Amino acid sequence: MLKKLLLIFVITALFISCNTGQKMPENFDYGTMENGIYTNDYFKFRFSYDESWNLQSQEQMAETAQLGADMITNETTRNAVKATDVNTANLFSAFRHDLDAETVEYNYSIVVIAENINMFPEVKRGKDYLNEAKKLMSQTVIDYDFPDAYETMDVGGKSFDVMKVTGHYMGASFNQEYWTTIINGFSFSLILSYDTNTQRQELQNLIDGMDFNTATSKKAA
Repeated sequence: MLKKLLLIFVITALFISCNTGQKMPENFDYGTMENGIYTNDYFKFRFSYDESWNLQSQEQMAETAQLGADMITNETTRNAVKATDVNTANLFSAFRHDLDAETVEYNYSIVVIAENINMFPEVKRGKDYLNEAKKLMSQTVIDYDFPDAYETMDVGGKSFDVMKVTGHYMGASFNQEYWTTIINGFSFSLILSYDTNTQRQELQNLIDGMDFNTATSKKAA
């Protein structure tokens, strides 16, 4: 049961806790998945993925995020997380194995998520957003080890600020990385969750294949 709890923590913590009542832009794109390629025209973003992974639908991503929030937050923090629903878009989520797999020690994953930050002019780059995320994460029941400084990494021509953390819960530990940049008035984040270096390298291979400024889906053609 514990490994199932740990795998859903990845989706719950990265939010600015303020409900501004904003709506998504009319031309906002949640992206498309076809023939092992995810394409998003709004963010001009695309990458290849392994179709053998457990890919989550929009409904499944929402359900998993809600379950995680209910498990690891108190009432005050839970309300702050729920307040972001109108501003947040789950774009892509994939776990290496089926969520019900019982023989897997740790079900490593990658999540792509965006949040409308037009009402937050102080958030100018990824590290500004990660500073706010860290505050909310510190209020959960997970004991996080935070880095003293963020790294800066290139992903497909975009500069991302990266926060690497280790979480501890009920005697178990897990690793997460939060990669964030700002695009079109949104925070754009990649969230990696893994246990071993081999798992981390497989997730890094996905990131290495990501590309910005070249996305064109069939619906935009």
